[in-house]
Amino acid sequence: MDEDIISDEEWELADKLRHCCTPMGDEKETSLKQSSVALFDMGKLYLNKAFNTKGMLQKLNFIKCATLLHGARIRFEKLLNDNEMGSEVRKVLNIMGDSLIHACGGQDYDIGFLEASWKLEFFLNELRETEKENLEKLEIITNDVSESELWGKRARRIKVIRKTLERNTSHYKAIMCGITIECYMILGKPPCKYAIVGLGSLAREEVTLYSDFEHVIIIDDAVKELTVGQQEEIQEYFRWFTVIFQILIIGIGETFIRSVGVKSLNDLYSGDASKNWYYDMFTPSGISFDGRVPHSCNIPLGRQETTKTRNSKVELIQPASKMAKFLTSNEHLKNGYYLSDLLSRTCFVIGDTELYEYFRTKTFETLGTEDSTKSVEEWEEMLVPKSGTILNNSMSGAIKTFCDIKTMFYRPVTAILAYWARKWRFTSGSTFDCVLHIKNHPRAEGLPLKWCDRLEYTVAAVCEMRLKAYATGKNQRLKVLQQDVDKFVGNSTILFCCDVIRELYATVESSELKNTSPPDNGCLQDLPPTLIKEINDCRAQAQHLNIMGHHNGARILLESLAERRDLGHLAFDIRLSLALTYVFLGDELAEMNENRMELFTKAENIMSDLMCWKEFCGNAYGRATICAKLASIYFNQNSIPKMASVLRRWFSAFSNDDISLINKQLLLMRALDAINEFEPWEIREYFVKVLTEDEDLLSKLILQLALACADLSDGSAEVARRNILEIFEKCEENIGTFDQD
Repeated sequence: MDEDIISDEEWELADKLRHCCTPMGDEKETSLKQSSVALFDMGKLYLNKAFNTKGMLQKLNFIKCATLLHGARIRFEKLLNDNEMGSEVRKVLNIMGDSLIHACGGQDYDIGFLEASWKLEFFLNELRETEKENLEKLEIITNDVSESELWGKRARRIKVIRKTLERNTSHYKAIMCGITIECYMILGKPPCKYAIVGLGSLAREEVTLYSDFEHVIIIDDAVKELTVGQQEEIQEYFRWFTVIFQILIIGIGETFIRSVGVKSLNDLYSGDASKNWYYDMFTPSGISFDGRVPHSCNIPLGRQETTKTRNSKVELIQPASKMAKFLTSNEHLKNGYYLSDLLSRTCFVIGDTELYEYFRTKTFETLGTEDSTKSVEEWEEMLVPKSGTILNNSMSGAIKTFCDIKTMFYRPVTAILAYWARKWRFTSGSTFDCVLHIKNHPRAEGLPLKWCDRLEYTVAAVCEMRLKAYATGKNQRLKVLQQDVDKFVGNSTILFCCDVIRELYATVESSELKNTSPPDNGCLQDLPPTLIKEINDCRAQAQHLNIMGHHNGARILLESLAERRDLGHLAFDIRLSLALTYVFLGDELAEMNENRMELFTKAENIMSDLMCWKEFCGNAYGRATICAKLASIYFNQNSIPKMASVLRRWFSAFSNDDISLINKQLLLMRALDAINEFEPWEIREYFVKVLTEDEDLLSKLILQLALACADLSDGSAEVARRNILEIFEKCEENIGTFDQD
């Protein structure tokens, strides 16, 4: 990227703005008119810079121009009620929009950037008002009731908060999808398969209606086979796509000026605090792109400058397999911790679902080969020093100063749960789901009694505080006193959360927790022979009940058994038996029965979790059983990309040991159902790997059909036609054999 040169004129404008601020760089309300004019003039200057630069610098100049101009517009229109100056700013914003379309080679945009952003803002404010009213109706939970009644209230509150967060996630994704359509209107359809991948609170389904949009863009791996020139054209499309997307969001009027790094005001990369002096006091901090600070930049354009400690630039518009490599420890050293963590838990926003599922598979493969010890050490280096800060803030008593609810309550809980998720390789995105994984995981030995129940309510409570704080302040920057937090959730809940947060940090600091990872054989401990017999007898009884069709009796027995913390190396088989029992129970119910779906979901959650265990790789029978059942569940749900993802895991770890022919054929038939999800090379590699020349006739026909599909995908239609005709002939010749089987 070309050097960002600061002209004398820009230094003069920066100096004018400095005179409107306190010595700490905070804008003074008494000088608001003058600071607004300075921002307006600097926005015009950056428009001129965008005219006269190229490449990445031009794109960043457009973003800075839009941020400065909208910052001035907000001040003139909403704070100073100066519509005349507001109108002047709008004229320049329209010129900027036309210039942007010309620079990116886009099509005429009839609606215009201002109108499109205003519609987004209107829709967003309606959602916020509705949510604020609903949050205000929630009663404070106090301790002046019986314990059973108290936990009943807490359980209901957990459901309400989860529902609110799920609704927010849905609305947030809908907004981002709407902006994507606007980008298409300017740039045309994308030149290749792509997907916008959500990160952070969006991926955890904890997004608020004021949250940053942290995301990356993955593109088809096939792009790597193109010429350098063709690859650059595709990159340029998505770079301009990102700029247009961000400017539409900036138009909502909630992008904090400091976050975009205008060097004369906030040089975020110099390491010199005196050059990072300006603090935007009046632009609301709401929905915007993630900031350009060095340790963050979780946006497609990534980090385009370097520092002493982060000496590598990184762009987050990448082929899916390359993006997955950012999860590794080596890439972490170059790119910063937060990106590595964020990419381990993602969600699909818009684009090609198949590509996203492929990325998820690659992500899982990368995490599977990662040095978990090193990863956990990195977590501990980040978290342990912070625990002293939390514990020294008199959290067991009163909070006597202003506090940031996100920093003091929400972030400690979610960060440490992310630590456990990475340590124990949980794959789900939601923090609530992470608690469920911990609750059901035998590696969670040693945690305090009722720990998970307390933790689940704490997650809900800190999310409730965050939702109410943002709704009250109408931005992310509200800092409150203790009595204000009391109004959100009540004093007893605050103290409850403080105790749990202290316990959370203590578990990270404790040497016992650090050493609870299982040895290579997957056993948590050597079990006494008498205990092994007791557990096996119980499991045998459950298996007998299942064989006799008494699945509910087996469920009760296995659920009780699965709750034990002394199962050791038998835990994998117990939990697999329980998951299969849920499937048996679900199969007995009518197709549209809600209980059926709930049972399948329970089975799916357990089996998805078991795929993270070391026993999964070392137990061919268990691996095939899990993959076959999950594939069937996803097939019945018509979730073909998920089914393909599971099948890829099975193909990759395939072993002929201890796998029944029926299970293998079932998996292969499911792979044929999902054949369009696989690349031709995958079809040839996977099916040939699994099927050998001495297979039975049906397996040989499956192999031949798969190879014909691969030929068809490659454009060899005539070869595929001959193979398919041959398959039909063999089927006709052997129809009696198939009927007999």
